[in-house]
Amino acid sequence: MLIHSVMMLDALLPPQEPPSCSLQPLGNGWVEGVEQNGQMTVRRIISTNPADYLKPEYMPGQLFVPSRRKK
Repeated sequence: MLIHSVMMLDALLPPQEPPSCSLQPLGNGWVEGVEQNGQMTVRRIISTNPADYLKPEYMPGQLFVPSRRKK
C-alpha cells in the first residue's frame, strides 16, 4: 500500500502495541523474551554469571527452550 500524504504516518495509521515480554528463571538470573505462538524468543539476559553472556543459546533472537535451562 502506497500512501502519498504530507502527514506523518503516525497520524494516519493506528499505533502498534509493543510485544509483551516475560521473564524466565535462569541459574544465576533471568532470561527476558517475547512469547509468540507458545515459544519464547530471547531479548536479553540478566545474570550475575559472566559466562552466561557467552553462551550462544542465550543470544538475542534465539528460541529459549525449557530443556536448555541450566541451573
